[in-house]
Amino acid sequence: MDAIHGEAANAFWKAEMRSLAGLLKAAGADDAEISSQIFEFNAAVQEELQSRSLAALHLAPQAG
Repeated sequence: MDAIHGEAANAFWKAEMRSLAGLLKAAGADDAEISSQIFEFNAAVQEELQSRSLAALHLAPQAG
């Protein structure tokens, strides 16, 4: 996710979520469980991306 941005990132993420949903369905999860798991996973990924972004800002050379 760090290497792609914009529409390519959106397309990648949608494909990953469809794949994850398929795996969960194949494992016997019902729709409510699939939604819950995907929501939790998405939140964790977003939190990590935000954390990395903030860390990169703190490591970047300060202007001025």
